[in-house]
Amino acid sequence: MIKHTPIALLLAALGTAAHAADPATLGTVEVVGTAPLPGLDVPRDHIPSAIRTLDDSALRHAGGASLAENLQRRLPGVSINEVTGNPLQADLNYRGFTASPLLGTPQGLSVFMDGVRLNETFGDVVSWDLIPQSAIADLTLAPGANPLYGLNTQGGAIGLHTKRGDTHPGGEASLSSGSFGRTRASLSHGGSKDELSWFVAGDALRERSPSEAGQLFGKLAWTTATTDIALTLAQANTDLIGNGLTPTSLLSDDRNTVFTHPDQTRNRSTLLALSASHWLSDSDRLAANAYLRRTRSRTLNGDANDDYEDAYENWVTGGMIGAAPDETGVLNRTATDQNGAGLGLQWTHYAERHQFALGVSHDRGHARFSQTAQEGELTDNRGVDTDEASELENKLSGRTLTTSVYVTDTIALAPTVQLTAAARYNHTHVINRDKLNRTAPNLDGDFTYNKLNPALGLTWQASPALTVYGGVSQSNRAPSPIELGCADPDNPCTLPNALAADPFLEQVVTRSLEFGLRGRAGWIGVRYAWDGR
Repeated sequence: MIKHTPIALLLAALGTAAHAADPATLGTVEVVGTAPLPGLDVPRDHIPSAIRTLDDSALRHAGGASLAENLQRRLPGVSINEVTGNPLQADLNYRGFTASPLLGTPQGLSVFMDGVRLNETFGDVVSWDLIPQSAIADLTLAPGANPLYGLNTQGGAIGLHTKRGDTHPGGEASLSSGSFGRTRASLSHGGSKDELSWFVAGDALRERSPSEAGQLFGKLAWTTATTDIALTLAQANTDLIGNGLTPTSLLSDDRNTVFTHPDQTRNRSTLLALSASHWLSDSDRLAANAYLRRTRSRTLNGDANDDYEDAYENWVTGGMIGAAPDETGVLNRTATDQNGAGLGLQWTHYAERHQFALGVSHDRGHARFSQTAQEGELTDNRGVDTDEASELENKLSGRTLTTSVYVTDTIALAPTVQLTAAARYNHTHVINRDKLNRTAPNLDGDFTYNKLNPALGLTWQASPALTVYGGVSQSNRAPSPIELGCADPDNPCTLPNALAADPFLEQVVTRSLEFGLRGRAGWIGVRYAWDGR
């Protein structure tokens, strides 16, 4: 493999510009969607950030067990951390911010699929196991605090776009097997007839452990010269085991041991989405979407009992009367039911020197969360043996309503200089109701967060093979119902599969400053693309 430093590539790019270049090589213009809804497709050289894209071929050949793992293998700067030990429950990290399926993790990345926000209502979590991998046509990673993507876009936004029958015709099937008894199967078919197209796909994953994951996806689309309408249905059902990290002291005795067990997460999700776009004229396009989403999650965690040491100490100081407490373990169970709905509308105007977009979106979600604890004895094999009754410790209902208005304009100041200005106003209302304790003090709360987030960027095509860019942007994250409802130190929630401190309850505001070079260089008919910041 030939490697070139950015300085060497820069010199090569400038050298290439000094010679007569092949027009076919440098004449191709790649456009990238820069907003959740379709229509705002901007040439890559006009984007003032190190935006990344992947197509379905790159994702398929990455060979990862999950979408998060494929992103780590293909996108620079992306890393994952399997806290639970399960690849479908990994934390994805980018520029110091995280998209995680674990409640209690500060979520600094937003994820969209065909313009539908996938961050859940209750904790803004991202459940990678519910995303239909074989249905992904391409994706975009927009870095930084890009306000156009709304809440949680502190480190970046991931935009997923699904396949259609007119763009991905024919059938495809695959079956693979790997280490640790892992087996994966996928099946898809797409086709079209006149204005109608269809695409269906299914994924299944099983490991030697009891983990199982299955996804089904279907899309029906109607397309004419000026109008496109698509109806999407996605379902997922997963049963995951993730026994987490094990202390070195236990591994020294037995490399096959776990800290505690069981650690089980069962998810079920249904997403129904309708999207449409219409060209009002040669220079005006209207795009809209609406969706309904329902998610059910159940967790079972065998843990060491944090109250045991205090109970034992009280027994000793009390004169050791009666039997010694032996509740060294506890089975924690949670149930989370979430319903979400939303709609968005965007108008895009193309002019000679402007590419302007104005949009509005509204998302609402309702989550019901309950938690029980069943004390017992921690066994020699790190399980929990109990005959005690379960006790209800938390029961919370949370609602989140977010309304946003955004505007952006890319202006050609000169043939090789483009200015991009954008702003988004977010209004978020969070309502919590304590269903276990109806008398104060309890977990009831009513919170409102408002924020106007701007962005400004500039690009300069120094040569056909070299672009210089820079920009500043701002985005915010509002506390989720789980953070607001479980922040009281006197009445904490035991979060499944994660350890988290009491969160900071003011909205989090992030500002990004980015400068970089983007270019292409060719040697002996071979083309290299690079992007440094």
